[in-house]
Amino acid sequence: MKQKKFLIILALLCTIVQGAWAEATLTTDTSGNYTIGSTGDWDKFCSDVSGGESYSGKTVVLTQDISVTTKCGTVSGSSQQNAFSGTFDGGGHTITADITDTGNQGTALFCYINGATIKNLTVGGTISGTQHVAAIVGFSKGTCSIQNCKATATIGGGTHIGGIVGHALDSNISLSGCVFSGTLTGGGTAKGALVGWGDSGNRTLTNCLYVMADGQDTDGLDLVKGSGSVTVSNCYKTTDAGTYGTQVFTAATAGEVSRRLTLQDGNTYYALCTVGGVKDKYLYTGSAITIVPTVTYDGEALTKGTDFTVSTSPDPVQALGDYTLTVAGQGDYTGSKTFSFTVADKVPVTSETTTLEDFVYIVNEDVTISERIQISGNVTLILGADATLTAPKGIELSEGNSLTIEGPGALTIDNCDNWKSGIGAVRVGTLVINGGTINVKGGYSSAAIGGSFYDDTSGTNITTAGGSITINGGVVNATGGTSGAGIGGGNRGPCGDIVINGGQVAAVGGSGAAGIGPGQIDNPEYSIVGSKTDSGHLTLGWTKTTDFVRTNGFKEYYGKTLLSITLPTDRAFVFDGTETVVTAGNIAEGKLVPYQYNDTYALDDDHAYTPEAPLWAATATYTKTVSDDQKGKYMSWLVPFDYTITDADLDKFDFWKIDMIAHSPDPAEEATDKIWVIIKKMSSGDMLLANMPYFYKAKEAVTGHVFTSTGVMLKAKTADVIAKTATLEEVYNFYGSYAPTTASSSDPFYYVNDEGTISYGTSITLPALRWFIRVQNKYDDGSTPQAAPARQMIIFDGESDVTGIQEVNEVSGVNEVNDNGWYTLDGRRLVGKPAKSGIYIKNGKKVVIK
Repeated sequence: MKQKKFLIILALLCTIVQGAWAEATLTTDTSGNYTIGSTGDWDKFCSDVSGGESYSGKTVVLTQDISVTTKCGTVSGSSQQNAFSGTFDGGGHTITADITDTGNQGTALFCYINGATIKNLTVGGTISGTQHVAAIVGFSKGTCSIQNCKATATIGGGTHIGGIVGHALDSNISLSGCVFSGTLTGGGTAKGALVGWGDSGNRTLTNCLYVMADGQDTDGLDLVKGSGSVTVSNCYKTTDAGTYGTQVFTAATAGEVSRRLTLQDGNTYYALCTVGGVKDKYLYTGSAITIVPTVTYDGEALTKGTDFTVSTSPDPVQALGDYTLTVAGQGDYTGSKTFSFTVADKVPVTSETTTLEDFVYIVNEDVTISERIQISGNVTLILGADATLTAPKGIELSEGNSLTIEGPGALTIDNCDNWKSGIGAVRVGTLVINGGTINVKGGYSSAAIGGSFYDDTSGTNITTAGGSITINGGVVNATGGTSGAGIGGGNRGPCGDIVINGGQVAAVGGSGAAGIGPGQIDNPEYSIVGSKTDSGHLTLGWTKTTDFVRTNGFKEYYGKTLLSITLPTDRAFVFDGTETVVTAGNIAEGKLVPYQYNDTYALDDDHAYTPEAPLWAATATYTKTVSDDQKGKYMSWLVPFDYTITDADLDKFDFWKIDMIAHSPDPAEEATDKIWVIIKKMSSGDMLLANMPYFYKAKEAVTGHVFTSTGVMLKAKTADVIAKTATLEEVYNFYGSYAPTTASSSDPFYYVNDEGTISYGTSITLPALRWFIRVQNKYDDGSTPQAAPARQMIIFDGESDVTGIQEVNEVSGVNEVNDNGWYTLDGRRLVGKPAKSGIYIKNGKKVVIK
């Protein structure tokens, strides 16, 4: 009986022990982290996760190198079921895997993770499956991180395979410090060395490396594949396959400059630098030619003398002949690259010159070229004095090429074939005309200068087809063929961006086309421009009073026009024979000429200044008379033209500019009822700028002193703010009084009165050519009241810039901030209290002495 009871008890104990073993978990270390030190521990860990234990908020640490055949997590078919969601720290150890699963997707060491972190782990061996296969993670969801992990495994699968991660499924996943040097087989076009595929979410790769194995198939290979957002920084690869990452080499490339890098696997690699900026040919000038090559790495410019050196042979580069230039890396950069080039004279244009290639050409005598001239590269064409280039078939200037034409000679184009522009192409390059007499006619359906007949109905390159045309000077007569603009688009064609900075420009469009702008849209239903939008931007200006722009309009037959028309802000055009200022709103066909005043424009205090637009004056004068009772008093200076102070002016006047406005120059003083206008004296040679506020003070009574500027642009009359300054509390706006201006109780302002001080006016009429100040207060709701606070405003000659110095040290280095000494703003200690007015430092604070 006793033996039977013993056996029953023993059986019960065995059942309890077996149950305890069945419920056992991984052991933990002293930090409370779960540890894996054997294959059995790994299998137990995988069983836990497959059973629903996600390890969320927990850390699992690998303490030994192990070999495994079991994967962690559960994916049944294509359904992700049980994920690892904790932190797995490989501790720098290696797991060698031998895992095959052709029945389920997501075959990897971790087949499914969600919100997990995996770090400091190396995975080798062989892993194969059907889809979404990788060394470390098959599927990821949620926000996941993989840090400092390496994979050397052989990965095989049907599609969506990756070296580190197979498929980032609606996952924000980051990889940092990771290396893959294994082999990927299969995958099709969904094959990523780091991430095989991604859907929505963000994939961020930082400081990662892919070392391509021998025999690796590169078809469809990239560091990361799929859709969603991808950010790759400081990532490298030993192949040129794919879009992402910088290619590196195991050895420096001969004949190139390379950056030496020690990457995540501890090995040294070399990445190519980009070296350029050296032309095949340079123009002989008789002087030494300095050639500055451009050297960049990863888009950043390198520094000559620190990162690379430059040498030429022979040196200097000056005489006609052949040369070499060598760029050699130094410091972190190694290797060298050598260029060969020639110093040559300008190439004379002859009747046989049908192609101009990337150099400077000159027309020294009258030349006729019967074929259409082709431009290849960046070309400068100089039209020599008393020489004419006749090119009846025109000049083909297509996108990607540029032509600069210099005077003073002439160019004539008058017999282009149908569908060909005078200077241009179907898709136009870049044209700059700096001078010369340019007479151009376009062929049928083409512009004189700009687009040929636009035959690309697919809309390819529609935004760039019009090219760029700039005219800086010279005489330009451009007549478009039927349906072609004078300057702009051909038939059906878009107009490019046109800038006219100067010159005498006459542009006449053919039937139905603009003089400057688009060509005629002969059928808006299938025309590229007609079906899309207006095209091109026009900027008009002038530099000489003899310049003009004459055109028969800016719109084509169906009303299509330019996207924008910009006119200069510092000068104006008027319609010839009128005083009507040209604007973007009223611009029309006709002759536009500079708004100018060729004689002296005289100003004085007794007459208002009235022009509504900027105008050119050959000479502008401002006559100043100062009575005996005004001498020695501050007065306001405001004129609409720049003026440079002379010694003769300083014999009779002193001038000050306004440095700042403050509530008190002494921070320790709470002078809320005072506003200080701090000014600084000006010297001979200083410029008084147009429409800016200044003070002057006459040293004696003056009768008719004339301030004269020649060849100046007078600014337009304006009621806007011409200068602004501010304290922490308020903003002060300066306005120009070009005509008598009256203050009122609803619109008060500060002004310089006849006593040479600043008054607050609520019922005062200020003479012409003065400035006044309004205070830009703000209500609590952000609105601006009309009335300004009536405080006392004081003019203070600081005689030095306010530097903001808060402490001062003796030259000897002894700190004297807290003593009772007085210092100038530049730190010079004075003997005793200063006797002269100014701003000083005492006890670390600025103090005003009046």
